[in-house]
Amino acid sequence: GKADLSDCYYGDLASGNRTAILCPDGHLEISDKLYTLDGPVTHVRWTGTGEAVPTIVEGGIELSDGKTVMVLKTDAPNPVFKIWSSNPDDYDSVIPKGWQKPLEGYVFGFEYDIPASSENVIVTTLTKK
Repeated sequence: GKADLSDCYYGDLASGNRTAILCPDGHLEISDKLYTLDGPVTHVRWTGTGEAVPTIVEGGIELSDGKTVMVLKTDAPNPVFKIWSSNPDDYDSVIPKGWQKPLEGYVFGFEYDIPASSENVIVTTLTKK
């Protein structure tokens, strides 16, 4: 499938598109085509959620449900892999504390910077280990 990411990064990107493909060998490939604006670098946060337990490893994140281990990798420039809190109360928000339930699962991903006035194709994969 294909998604327009432009509104997600309004003011930070000129435009952005995401394509996701389930490849014949069973791995998932997510390709983000990002066009940055003139000005400072653009900071990108790529996040995923799920019930599998994330662990940061060399070059990516392993996701394990106790039976299967999947590996998330990216060709983004200098990615910093992270695991974030799934509790909305851990973040600054206009929504009152305690109003939303925490997500039943995990939030994981990576952050990276891309230069101004550039076209970038970032490919992220999820493969079975």
